[in-house]
Amino acid sequence: MITLNTTITIDRFKTKRYWLNGKLHRTDGPAVEPVNGSGSWFLFGKHHRIDGPAYEHKNHRTKHWWINGIQLTKQEWSHQVKLLNKPKSI
Repeated sequence: MITLNTTITIDRFKTKRYWLNGKLHRTDGPAVEPVNGSGSWFLFGKHHRIDGPAYEHKNHRTKHWWINGIQLTKQEWSHQVKLLNKPKSI
């Protein structure tokens, strides 16, 4: 049997963090949510997002693209997402 330990923490700055078994993880939004509207997306402790930038800073309009913990340029990220979404041929 697999036990999943999920936790949400809120620090003194009111930043929410979503954890799964001790690693930042969330599938339906950013795993780190500061009150300023910024966000960082993580899966199993690694920066990861395939439907947009994995890091967005609202005040500075900064965006960073990551897949499986690897930081990419926007163009590299777009290419990798196309490959991930490409139908597999038999």
